[in-house]
Amino acid sequence: SSSPAKLVRADRYGAEPTAFVDEIVEKYRSIRPAVLVLDPTSLLGPGEMSGNDGMAELMRAARALSKALGAAVRLVHHVSQVVARSQIQDQYAGRGGTACADNSRSQHQLSRLTDRNFDHEGSKYTLPPEVTQDDIAHGRALAIFVHKLSYSERDSTPIILVRHGFRYTHIHL
Repeated sequence: SSSPAKLVRADRYGAEPTAFVDEIVEKYRSIRPAVLVLDPTSLLGPGEMSGNDGMAELMRAARALSKALGAAVRLVHHVSQVVARSQIQDQYAGRGGTACADNSRSQHQLSRLTDRNFDHEGSKYTLPPEVTQDDIAHGRALAIFVHKLSYSERDSTPIILVRHGFRYTHIHL
């Protein structure tokens, strides 16, 4: 994120991968990474002006990286202000076009919990007592919602975490 390098660029003729994709492969192929995390997606793609075409091409670039490196590629995407403020829980919550979610193999959403009781996919949940009101009030109570999971059965139960600095504690519901 410290350089303006993009994986995909767009112009009036469409979107296409940049030389940065090949540079990543050449630089990291020899170490045989298991996972490549690209964060944030909004700085690596062609921008929101190219919408679905840009997102689809970014997903194509991520698949090319995955195949060339033999590694899982995780794109960290951010949500819009409206999604965050409205606490929308949905696989299409990410900024930009829906092609990101549509062309992905999984979609997870990390959200702050603002209430001890919350609903998700028609089920009601209550945070256990080890999640304090102070944790909730200070934004330390988090949920990972698994919206999409290809090739495996998806458990829709949220994964609850409490963050203290860089330490995360998994809380069982």
